[in-house]
Amino acid sequence: MPKTDLVPPVSYQGGKVRLASVILEKIFNNGEFECHQFYDVCCGSGAITVELINLDIIPKDKIVMIDNGPWGLVWQKICSGNFNLDHFRAMLDSIPQDLHLVKDYMEHLASQPVDKGNAAEVFLMLQAASFEGKAIWIEEGAWKN
Repeated sequence: MPKTDLVPPVSYQGGKVRLASVILEKIFNNGEFECHQFYDVCCGSGAITVELINLDIIPKDKIVMIDNGPWGLVWQKICSGNFNLDHFRAMLDSIPQDLHLVKDYMEHLASQPVDKGNAAEVFLMLQAASFEGKAIWIEEGAWKN
């Protein structure tokens, strides 16, 4: 079976998807891909970490993903094993099938106070629905963009 490359979950303004391979070439001295631990600082959607995995560069010890915004919540939940795909699928299934209703649904979702229990999942939905990939963040317990 041919290998399928991973891709970050959603795109957004400022994401590093298109630059990930170039960034890694510079970090790893133009092709000497070897390390024991890798820190993906300001990891966002994980474009650099995903590219590491696609290039079969798995640090011997671990990859540490660091982000102070909602992306940090997403990766913390995934890496700790607490991201419930069944729950996320149910949340996705709640999005109206009628495309004319999706904008109102997302605006309503964005108007709700941030619930720490499902903030990672709601963030992914809001970011995926964001017009032109405009970044979503949390400020004083509310969703902002």
